[in-house]
Amino acid sequence: MAMRVTHDGTWWDVAQRAYGWYLGRNAIGTPPADPADGSCRDGLSPAGINANRGAESTLAWLSSVETLAALDGYASRAP
Repeated sequence: MAMRVTHDGTWWDVAQRAYGWYLGRNAIGTPPADPADGSCRDGLSPAGINANRGAESTLAWLSSVETLAALDGYASRAP
């Protein structure tokens, strides 16, 4: 939560870019995350996306969703 500590809005942009990676703004243009069911695939490669949906990837995705939501609330109140 660098933005909360530094009050530097640059971190909001970084958080949004990281979140976007899960939604397909990545090197292969494919979303590893599935917002409909909350799952996330395990990785990307030049050959495509890994079909496995492991706990670590899913928890990382859900953590990013919650973090961005919390930062959104903070960003709207930040000076």
